[in-house]
Amino acid sequence: RDSFPPKLDVVHRFDSHPIHKLCYYASTTTKEELRQAIANHQSLTPVQPVQDQFGMTPFHVLLSSPAPRQDLLLLLLEYYPPSVLDFKSHFGGKRAVDYLSSRWNLLQQGLLQTVLRA
Repeated sequence: RDSFPPKLDVVHRFDSHPIHKLCYYASTTTKEELRQAIANHQSLTPVQPVQDQFGMTPFHVLLSSPAPRQDLLLLLLEYYPPSVLDFKSHFGGKRAVDYLSSRWNLLQQGLLQTVLRA
């Protein structure tokens, strides 16, 4: 019998999602690393970003990371349509901006303005 919620492999969560991994480790990720990972992903699949097992897009992961960065957000917005910002995660049904606004501080004001303009 299947259990709910399904058993999720948190330890290896980003193994097949390199863009998500770079977004999570935003404090050490360079724009060129992220740009290359996106290019590699696009050569394999359509432009639509992959949602991980939690239903999170790279936007969710970046905006919930310990150090979200505006330059990486702008880079993601160059490649993915703004409608992706409205995708909801599987658990909690949160949009990417919900993660940002749930731990609001003045340093994140620019990130929120960027998301709202997209």
